[in-house]
Amino acid sequence: MGIGVRISKRLDKTAFYKILALAVGYFVILNVFEAAQQYYYINSFNLAGASQVTFFDLLSKHSARWLVWGLSAVPLAYLVARYPINKNTLSLSVLLQYCSGVLVLLLLTIAMISFLQLWQDGQALNVFLEFFVFIAFQKSALFVNAYLGVILLVHLYLNVQALEMRIVELADLKGQYQNLYDDLKSKPVADSETILRIKVGNHVKAIVLSDVIWVQADDYCVKIHCKQGSAYNLRKSMKELETELAPRGFIRIHRNSIVNQNEIASFCFGKDASIELKNGTVLNIAASRVAKIRSALQQTA
Repeated sequence: MGIGVRISKRLDKTAFYKILALAVGYFVILNVFEAAQQYYYINSFNLAGASQVTFFDLLSKHSARWLVWGLSAVPLAYLVARYPINKNTLSLSVLLQYCSGVLVLLLLTIAMISFLQLWQDGQALNVFLEFFVFIAFQKSALFVNAYLGVILLVHLYLNVQALEMRIVELADLKGQYQNLYDDLKSKPVADSETILRIKVGNHVKAIVLSDVIWVQADDYCVKIHCKQGSAYNLRKSMKELETELAPRGFIRIHRNSIVNQNEIASFCFGKDASIELKNGTVLNIAASRVAKIRSALQQTA
């Protein structure tokens, strides 16, 4: 598990850096595009001061605005990471909370950018509202889309993290099963630990013979009765199973029954011969097998 934890931490960091690089790249491209677009408009329409404005002046101004936006996006990313939307939390109230949070951040960001613009241009505070309205019309759509991008990127990171953690868990589980398989494969199985392999649905279940109480004939199959009260059907004949189990301490007492000698509580060899098992089950002994069973039980005793 220690290896799995170290791998998961490395995957967490890798996923975080990938998402961070994607976000930074996206906003750098957006910033450059916006500066280039404004520079094109200024020069194409010969706006006031066009000859004095350079592309890098515009890029610097837009970078400052996006830097303010980036500071406001940090608490949004934190809140989304802490309260992500998933199938268990998705509701109208949650969506409204997200929308309200984005709206509040948008207004605060535009206000901070307006103050920054006033300070850069050396303007008085009485024109703050004019700057605020202008920047709101200019940036609101872009900023809202960028906030939505942050929300999507955080959810993408969380999903990638969950997926990679699942991969680590499956890798650990595979390693555990492989170690168990290698251990069982290399370990010699004693007679007392001989197992029966029984197909249950799409799986093969291994049952230790010491857990088997008795075997019952069931049409063309046999039913294995175990100590835990469970019973399993096995496609084998009673004769074939008798040959296999006889050296393991089992004895056939009837054409319908094979019992584990260690599970016999008492026996009666009277007119109606029978055996009582430790779990309370009473089984009849075939008359033709009484002598053989008596001899076997005496030798065991």
